[in-house]
This record gives sequence, C-alpha cells and structure tokens, in this order.
Amino acid sequence: MRTTWQGQMENYRRLMHLSDPNHLEAPDRHFIGHRDIITRNLARYRLIEPYVHGVLADIGCGRGYGIAALHGRFTSCVGIDISYEFLRDLHAEQPDVPIALASGEHLPFTDQSFDTLIAFEVIEHLEDDEGFLRQLRKLLRSDGMLAISTPNRVIASGTAEHPLNKFHVREYMPEEFRALLMRVFDDVTLMGQYDYTLQTGGTSLADRIPIQWKYQLPIHIQGLLSIMTRAPLHLEDCQFTSEELDLTHTLIAFCR
Repeated sequence: MRTTWQGQMENYRRLMHLSDPNHLEAPDRHFIGHRDIITRNLARYRLIEPYVHGVLADIGCGRGYGIAALHGRFTSCVGIDISYEFLRDLHAEQPDVPIALASGEHLPFTDQSFDTLIAFEVIEHLEDDEGFLRQLRKLLRSDGMLAISTPNRVIASGTAEHPLNKFHVREYMPEEFRALLMRVFDDVTLMGQYDYTLQTGGTSLADRIPIQWKYQLPIHIQGLLSIMTRAPLHLEDCQFTSEELDLTHTLIAFCR
C-alpha cells in the first residue's frame, strides 16, 4: 500500500513530466490541454485519407494517432520520429507498426521507397527546409504523393521577427510556403485549415490574432488556458479552404 508521501511524489513526477516541453511537443491523449490540438491533427489525416495509398511513411509521426486513423488505407507503413519516447508510446499502442528513430534531415531509406509521405508539422523545425523537401521527393515513387503541413506564420507569430514558438526554426506565410514547395515539386495544391465553430455563429476563423504573451507561459499552461476558453472542438468544426489563406491557422499542401 502506497504511503501518502509516495503518492505525493508520484503526482509531482507526473506534473513535472507534463511540464517538460519535449514531452508535450507531440499531442498526448493523456493531457487534457491537447484536446483540441489532437482534433485538429486528426482532421488533417481525415482530409488526406482518400489519397493515401501503397507504402506509407509518416515523418514526425509522434505517438501514432494519424497512422491509427489511416488504418486500412495503406499496404504497409513506417512511423518515423526523432523522439524515442513518442515512438515507445506508438509501439505500445500499435506493436505491429514498424518504427524508425530518425531526423527528418537524415531519413534512412532508399530512393523511391514510398507511395505516400506525410510530414505534418515537421518542416518548421528543420534548418535545411529545401534540402528536406528534395530528400522527400527522392523517396517518392513516380505516382507518389506528399502531404505536408506547417503553422501559418501570420497566425502563429504575427509580425514577430522570429517564431514565437521556441521549437521552430522558421515559419511561413502562405505564398512563401507555396513558392518553396514549387521549387521542388511539379504539382502543388495549397490549402489552409481553420476552425468553424457553431458557438461563435458558425463563421469565425479561430486564432486570427496571435497571442504574443502566451509563449512566455509553460506549454502545458498554454494548453490548459486554451481549453478553458472554448467549447470542445469536433472534427466537423475543422475546415479546409483554398481561399483567404492568411486567416487559416495551418497550411497544408498536396505535392506530386
């Protein structure tokens, strides 16, 4: 039977674990502050689901929620992440999914290995963004498709000279992101993701104004404040558009 102090220490360790930025950089279902982040993330996988085929690689797969959501859409897959902890969680939930501990800048695969590549919320973390894209193009087969997303700089950091998120090397405005992708891929379709909330009349785009001060707070506090100020986000609230991209919080592109 645990003593009171042992229980207190266990709770303290759990709290410190949740406040560790490296632990929270990928969505975690066990942390309530990631409630809406997970919903937005899964909405992106739902968007690309009809186009997923063949051999799949999910780069920056985190804890593997996207791979689980796409189950049955691919013939085989591999989850790739730089975090051992995230991959450990993925393996615990989906032990049959092959995993690879690797950086997006050094992917250990031969050319033309994949029919579908996913790289959600990865490119903003890498120093050599164009080199990353050229590596992905080499990994794709002739009829392959890359689905890639990144935060919209207009919403994420506003007019700040550098990204407000300390994990980001850079962020992109919509036309900057499109131009970068078109330097590497022949066919690029760019869209933006926004939140359509019935609670605010059904027409507002969430997160239009960057909250400059929020990045001064620990990441777990940011998440908790977010869920306290809005009703739960549902998949049907997550919408995608090819217009008014400056008003969307996330940019997502299909590249061939």
